[in-house]
Amino acid sequence: SGATTWNCTSLNNDPIIEGNSTCKLLESNAKKIIDEYKSNIDSIAIHPDNTTLAKNGEWSGIFLYGVGGKRNAAVEGKFTQTFKVIEQLPISKNFGFVLISRLAPGTKVLPHCGSSNLRFRYHLALDVPEPDKVSIRVGKHWQGWQEGKAFGFDDSFEHEVIHNGSKPRVVLIVDTWNRALSKEEIKLLDHPVFHSFGRL
Repeated sequence: SGATTWNCTSLNNDPIIEGNSTCKLLESNAKKIIDEYKSNIDSIAIHPDNTTLAKNGEWSGIFLYGVGGKRNAAVEGKFTQTFKVIEQLPISKNFGFVLISRLAPGTKVLPHCGSSNLRFRYHLALDVPEPDKVSIRVGKHWQGWQEGKAFGFDDSFEHEVIHNGSKPRVVLIVDTWNRALSKEEIKLLDHPVFHSFGRL
């Protein structure tokens, strides 16, 4: 892993996580989350990293939880079922976010490393009409998306996304605490002093 800010060297994560309880919870609620997304497509805005990381296309989304764990009150009433599911998970609010992420056709998200290996990043596929034409590389592992299916990854590994299709790809991104952290460690890292995305 090559996290750019908060890299805990005692955590030895696999790049890809599949089939655990977080994946199962997201998958069992996929239909209601997909339905809410499709009813609120007009809430999508440009992603903050669009200009620096997205090449030849567009990266956009809807933040449900933003930096510092701030809940997006503007969309709260539109995603009531999605919020109920998310709230059952150990969200890493200080070191991550929750986002519905849309990638336009032809977009390449350049290789980069996330800010910390203290979190796991989960993707639930909401709209993937061309599963054979869009994929993500995490470390040396290439992974695709299937609508209604979820997987996690340690985004402190270098990763990139290549979209060679002609239709947008949409996923729900949920950042949770690394399962190797103890309750005491999470309580400390959850302190308001870390609200600026993990920075003191």
